[in-house]
This record gives sequence, structure tokens and C-alpha cells, in this order.
Amino acid sequence: MALVEAEKLSVDTRAREIETQLIKAEVSVQTIIKAAEEAGAALIVMGSHGRKDGLKLTLGRVAEKVLNLAK
Repeated sequence: MALVEAEKLSVDTRAREIETQLIKAEVSVQTIIKAAEEAGAALIVMGSHGRKDGLKLTLGRVAEKVLNLAK
């Protein structure tokens, strides 16, 4: 459902290209960054629950690490 919504949003905003990809693997910083690099992604869009502790109110731990480490 989220991928369908992302594709619709890209059409609505007249994005030049969009490719969605579902990767069944362990959710980790390394997996996300590797997949983005292999796809030649210019942008990584992530959601976050941020439920693991109350300290990360705006970003979950994985999202924060991807933000800091991704090119």
C-alpha cells in the first residue's frame, strides 16, 4: 500500500522517474544503504516508528543512522 501511494505522489508532483523496490531482508542501516547504492538512488525516503525508546522523538535509530551515513 505504501509503495502504491509513493508512486501516486510521484505522478502528482511530476517526478521525472520513480522506481519502487521491495527488499525482503534484515532491516538494518547497512541493508538500506547498500540497496540505495545498488539502485543508484538519489533519495531515500523512510518512515519511522521510533518506538524503541522515548529519546528519539523525531527519528528512529535506524532512520537516524541512515541519515548520517548515506551519501
